Amino acid sequence: FCNEPVRDSSDHWATRMGYRHGSVLIAVAMRPKEIGLTSSVQLEFAETERERSQIAESIALQFFPRQTHAARKVIVAATAGSELPLAKIISEGESVGAIMLCRTNGAIGVYNFFVEERVRGLGIGKQTMVAVSELARNEQCIVCLQCDLSLYDWYETMGFREVGHVDIWVLDHFGTVAIIG
Repeated sequence: FCNEPVRDSSDHWATRMGYRHGSVLIAVAMRPKEIGLTSSVQLEFAETERERSQIAESIALQFFPRQTHAARKVIVAATAGSELPLAKIISEGESVGAIMLCRTNGAIGVYNFFVEERVRGLGIGKQTMVAVSELARNEQCIVCLQCDLSLYDWYETMGFREVGHVDIWVLDHFGTVAIIG
């Protein structure tokens, strides 16, 4: 979210340090309105360490499938050990995805949201966003998240609007990703 002079210098710094630009995430936000829809999915929030670990494991497998088992173990520990709410997405009594939320003053941030590939295209993602929007509306706050450019149109149909972007820089010689921007 840098202005151009700062962005230019940070890009130059990252390049000098051995990073190359990898991709961009679009930052989007939406102020929920009364839409008269009731979500057909439930968010089942983890209450125990075991539940948090199970959800964190599904998140790590979804977003980091090519990482080593050891790397995913670190991601699972960090995700499960955070204070952020983790929830299973339940549709017709079955767990079909997961989501992590971050409540701050005036906003609910959505992180690590996914619907399992086997049930995509059935409206479960949209219903999940309806459920999150209802939480935000009740708390009188906005919903915000970062998405891949390929998902922007989908979020836009639900009322999200672009508010910025996050540059992803890749450190080639270690094969790891660092977020700068």
